[in-house]
Amino acid sequence: MNTTKHILEFQPVIVTVISAIFLLLLLMHKDELEQLALNNALKLSTIITTISLFGYSLYKLSLGLASIDINIIFFAIEGICIMTLLFYYLYLKGIGFEIKIKNSLLSNILMYCSIIISIVATISMIFEFRFFDNKDGYIRYDEMILFANVILISIITPLLPRRKKVNHKQYKIVKKEIDRTFNLMWLIYSIIMVLIISYIFYQKIITK
Repeated sequence: MNTTKHILEFQPVIVTVISAIFLLLLLMHKDELEQLALNNALKLSTIITTISLFGYSLYKLSLGLASIDINIIFFAIEGICIMTLLFYYLYLKGIGFEIKIKNSLLSNILMYCSIIISIVATISMIFEFRFFDNKDGYIRYDEMILFANVILISIITPLLPRRKKVNHKQYKIVKKEIDRTFNLMWLIYSIIMVLIISYIFYQKIITK
């Protein structure tokens, strides 16, 4: 216990040294290749840190714990600094990290699943289904699912396959199909929202 306490007491010193090195790297002059490597490294480390902190926050809320340990903040700062330095070094050595979804079928499945999850979670939040109740925490499970799904959508969207260059005739055909699909999805979503709002209005106003 004392050993752990001593280690945590050294956190300000450790985070100060790591942060100083990180800021020095961030602000010093770089050529085009070094700047590109730093941008990629910073982007990747920021994504990992953001997702980790977001997941940790939802986990704490689900347990009914609202306090945040100061050491978690130190660990987050150390994490983003160390990962940026590591990824920067790897990028300069020619080792890059890039994830792309090349399969259109897979991307469509992921997006449709995400939309369905959002709709189901939203309906559950409105009607307060007991299945998603969380008596011990500050947040319901359906709220956790919805929030996590929003983050997932923001990650998946930039990874979707890019459209191939097409001529004007092919573009018209593709655009027509996309518009038809989008209009159908929007119609279904609008009908569901209208039904939900009507139900809430009936429960809150008319039945009182």
